[in-house]
Amino acid sequence: MSASKSRKYNVVVGGGLAGLSLLYRLHRSGFENLLLIEKDALVSGESGKSAGIVLHDEEGLRSLAIYRELDVEVKDYGPFSYVNPYEFAIKIYYGLRSDGVQFELFEEVVDLEAFEGHVMRVITGRSSYPVEKLFVAANLGIPSILERLGKPLPDRYYRIQEIIFRSPEPIEPVAIADENFFVRTEGTHRLIVLGRPEVVNEAREGLTRAEPEFVDRVVEFLIGMGFEDIGLEKSLIGYEAAYPCNRRDGSNVYIFACFDGMGSTYAPARAWRMEI
Repeated sequence: MSASKSRKYNVVVGGGLAGLSLLYRLHRSGFENLLLIEKDALVSGESGKSAGIVLHDEEGLRSLAIYRELDVEVKDYGPFSYVNPYEFAIKIYYGLRSDGVQFELFEEVVDLEAFEGHVMRVITGRSSYPVEKLFVAANLGIPSILERLGKPLPDRYYRIQEIIFRSPEPIEPVAIADENFFVRTEGTHRLIVLGRPEVVNEAREGLTRAEPEFVDRVVEFLIGMGFEDIGLEKSLIGYEAAYPCNRRDGSNVYIFACFDGMGSTYAPARAWRMEI
């Protein structure tokens, strides 16, 4: 490990759409000594799977304004737009780095120094960094960081059902959202339906396929939308812990997570809604 640093940093852990959106907000809000730590390349985790679809709802339009502010190309397809998450990452990286923001890529957080829930220092495999404020935007890293702080893990979860269909014919770009489903294309022949996240008290073990009743509702919905010549490819149920996107009580740690699979739509706008 290299010698530890002396000045205090405002540290963002996670270089996906959420972390980069939050980093941009912090920079624009006047935070100094900003440091982003990412264990891999930028937008290489869940954000690397993003379809880049931005819905034209209230938060989506706010996100589009931020993308355009950064001169990220926006392609409009009627009820939704498309942005390239990698272009967004490049704009953030080069723009903020030129303003003195520090990026440490391929560097993983391995431990924390904390006292009474207040993080004093972030320790990585190569160095350690004194902390002013810590912003955790790495979904998979949240549990381990809270455990190191001695904070109780949430007892509520997001339960998400996803179904993937395949069409023999190419499908036009589509994004449909209502109170129950989000439907989008992936590639030219795949159609993905994501059920709205449902908050439950526990993550049941052993469930890997979407429930038959949910599949029936989805098929009925798609037939009503005019999708008939498609076949079920796979389905699944997933669970994510339901963390509040705000400061942990009595600490300098902030949690910012987007578990609904719509980081490209919501992360830029939600970053500006956080109370910091």
